[in-house]
Amino acid sequence: MQQWLRWSQPNRSRPRRRRSGRWTERRRTKRLRGLPHVSSSSYELAGICIYYYDTGCWPMGRYIDEQFPAPEPSKLRRCDVERTSRSVVITGASGIAAATARQLADAGDAVFVISRNPGSCAALVDSLGSEKAGWYAADLQDEEATVAAFNAAAKKLGRIDAVVAVAGGSARRFGDGWLHEMTLDAWNASINLNLTTIFLTAREAVRHMKGTGGSLVLTSSVLATSPQPDNFTTHGYAAAKASITGWTVPLAAAYAKDKVRVNCVAPGLVRTPMAARAAEDPEIVSFAERKQPVAPGMLTAEQIAEALCWFVHSDGVTGQVLAVDGGWAVTSTS
Repeated sequence: MQQWLRWSQPNRSRPRRRRSGRWTERRRTKRLRGLPHVSSSSYELAGICIYYYDTGCWPMGRYIDEQFPAPEPSKLRRCDVERTSRSVVITGASGIAAATARQLADAGDAVFVISRNPGSCAALVDSLGSEKAGWYAADLQDEEATVAAFNAAAKKLGRIDAVVAVAGGSARRFGDGWLHEMTLDAWNASINLNLTTIFLTAREAVRHMKGTGGSLVLTSSVLATSPQPDNFTTHGYAAAKASITGWTVPLAAAYAKDKVRVNCVAPGLVRTPMAARAAEDPEIVSFAERKQPVAPGMLTAEQIAEALCWFVHSDGVTGQVLAVDGGWAVTSTS
């Protein structure tokens, strides 16, 4: 390689010139047509390797313009990732799940919705206006129902490329709250609703994607790591969400060899049907404006859906927990 660099270049070595009391290299750079601010040093943005070679006599570098012609400006996109259509299963049919389904369908993905409410499923899928979309009504706390739902999804879609696990909810109505006041029934209700559903969903997702690879995106909560006992104290819910957060990395490590990616999104306070109580409480709304200053206030379901959709299509990312919390975790209200 060094011989090639040394002898294949005309006028290989030029002496340095002294300018303003400093030794400088003489190097030639090429301006890219249409992008006058981009020179040869930006070739790496298009994936082109730029070689730097020190002759030992004079410390000088050469850009090998002749060997690597300047790319077209349209190809110099910093964040443009090749995107292919995916077949995606989403658990849940309202709030964040519905927003995720809409964004994926708008981008051309085939979407299959699983929720225990058939009316919500049908309404959401009809609103997508896509023949590729489908739905199945199932209680994801039930093992047999979950297995049947995923089999129906695989039959409709042909294959499952990604699963976005959103289904869950508040168990406050079952008695979830402060630990010392909770009953065992309240605990079991919260764990079944928010953790058993994730277990069964994740298990079926891996079973269907293990041979071909894919993406499993879990949904946790910022309350798992940044609690606020004055306003949000549901210890069963927090335990379930903390388990999901802690589960992400072990699952990603276990199934990386099978090309199954596992990631997690931890939302802050989001304006969804589940958060109706919070959205109607002026004290909590005021708290959200202070605690989530970059939102500001309560986040939208669409903001969380953007992160979930990104994990579906980002093939190089696994084992990550992303907080989409409007600044919740880094903001003190005291």
